[in-house]
Amino acid sequence: MRSERSVGGYRLVHRLGAGGAGTVWLAEDEGGGQVALKLIHPALASSDEARERLVREARIVNSVSGEGVAHVLDIEVEGAQPFVVTELVEGPSLASLLDTGPLHPYDLAALARLLHSTLDKVHAARIVHRDVKPSNVICSPQGPVLIDFGIALAEGDQRLTSTGLISGTAGFTAPELLTGELASPDTDWWALSATLLNAATGRQPYGSGASGHVLMRVMEGRCDTDGLSEALTRVLLQALEPAPETRPRPQHFVELFEAACGVEPGCARWRGVPSPLNAEEAARVHAGLVPRPIAGAPWTRPAPPPAPDRPIALGLQGFPDDSATTLMPAPTVGATTALPEGHTLPPPPVPMDFRPTPIGPGGLRAPFAPRTAPAAPVPVAQHPPPPPARQVVGPSPAPITVQPAPILPVVNVMNGLPLYIPRSPRPAWFTGLFMLMPLAMIAAVGGAYGSCAVLAVLLVTGLPGALHRAREQRRVRHSGPKASDTWAVLAASPWHLVVHALSLLFGLLVGAATALSLWAVAANVIVGAPSWYWPFEVVTATGSVEGSHHWLHDPLWFGLLLADLWVTLAIMWMLPTGADLRRGVALAAEALLPQWWARGGMILIALAVVGSTWMIATLAMS
Repeated sequence: MRSERSVGGYRLVHRLGAGGAGTVWLAEDEGGGQVALKLIHPALASSDEARERLVREARIVNSVSGEGVAHVLDIEVEGAQPFVVTELVEGPSLASLLDTGPLHPYDLAALARLLHSTLDKVHAARIVHRDVKPSNVICSPQGPVLIDFGIALAEGDQRLTSTGLISGTAGFTAPELLTGELASPDTDWWALSATLLNAATGRQPYGSGASGHVLMRVMEGRCDTDGLSEALTRVLLQALEPAPETRPRPQHFVELFEAACGVEPGCARWRGVPSPLNAEEAARVHAGLVPRPIAGAPWTRPAPPPAPDRPIALGLQGFPDDSATTLMPAPTVGATTALPEGHTLPPPPVPMDFRPTPIGPGGLRAPFAPRTAPAAPVPVAQHPPPPPARQVVGPSPAPITVQPAPILPVVNVMNGLPLYIPRSPRPAWFTGLFMLMPLAMIAAVGGAYGSCAVLAVLLVTGLPGALHRAREQRRVRHSGPKASDTWAVLAASPWHLVVHALSLLFGLLVGAATALSLWAVAANVIVGAPSWYWPFEVVTATGSVEGSHHWLHDPLWFGLLLADLWVTLAIMWMLPTGADLRRGVALAAEALLPQWWARGGMILIALAVVGSTWMIATLAMS
């Protein structure tokens, strides 16, 4: 679906997709660069709290370094149509690839390594993604990109949202979240393991059907590993254990996963957008898959927790039987797994405190504060892994009310400074173009004095735009506003005025050359037309132009003169050198004409002034 609609200075090219939060479009900015623009449903930015949340989420995404996430380029939450602009990531989602089949083990190893690196950076920026799943992974030719960090999240397809209880996707929500625990890095790592299982089989990790039944399989650890090699099954079952303390550490899991895929850890390379296997190819590949040799003393994998007699206390009691639900048998895996000689299991993950941390000296956040000191690795033979925690059966707990965290400056992990998203006023392209018509009329009837007045108006209007741009660029360089921003920009205003004047002069020269070329063509075609340089004589005349230029009273030629001068100004307006002028007009329109009807009324007034002047000038000869 193609569109010529523009939003906030971005031209919408065609729609990429839609969801509960809004519609995603391929868009082009003023320079022709392609971006992804998400039109947010206005209801999701209807309150101050909702708007603050959108801006905060945008800053959170931009605090993650690297190419594994799609960074936010622009955001508008105050206008009638809120939107978020992000980097355009070309490529299909992992979910769409898996609709046609699973991935090759080599591609699985590369995917696991790159997503592990990205998720590690996300957690280093003190962020928990909370919704890692195949549809939130874009497979670009350069590598997988993690998207959707909770910006304008809304209830959508297959998304479970119960006030205060769970927020995620069936089959990709960690078991501890289902028991009321808060999201943590561990829940993201579990979701990544479920995503890799989905990529390995091409099927939903815990089957399909009613959400309640899928959640019960998650709690019982009954995932679908049918068709996978024994080594790959063993590694994935370890990572998807319902009890967090029995899962391997993320780095260790990735190494085991790569080895089970037959790849030396860290050696798999992204080969572009993966090509899924069909069922026959997948069966043949996994049947002949040779994992990296692992030898040593065996260790005993903890038995999965027993299935409860009735649903666990999640508010899931009374789910109706669903004949469409796909039930899967419990996986059958050997009781022991050989590890390298002298290998030690990592200690259980240390719970991290992800509450907002006050800003310390120099704008740096305090480091993560574990609740307990981490223990050193312990040999397996001396300390076997602890048994899984018992699941308590009882009545449904009351909904947990999650208070929003206070909004604090988000810190860039690269330099420790708060990030700043520059503010751009809502563009006023059409308003500015029509307001140039009265200026063209002033130059036509005022001669050299009128032309000087037009130049003065352009300089005065564009200077605030140049100063505003300089202030925002300064704030970006300093990663946030400073008390000295305004004074520093005002002190440099003479320099900005000179640069702005030179930019306008260049645009006027290009526009005048184009307009005079068009006039010369018309003068050669029409008999009795003025000379090709007549418009230049009119705008530079220092005396009375009415007596010496009788064509000014001719309705046709006076109208063509106005159009020619307007074309000159319009070209100057649209060139990149007119950016400060456009910003200045946008700032003025935002302050004086915020409503669309006010801008429309001003356009009508401009047309009325030009039309009246044309009638008075041309009727004077009759």
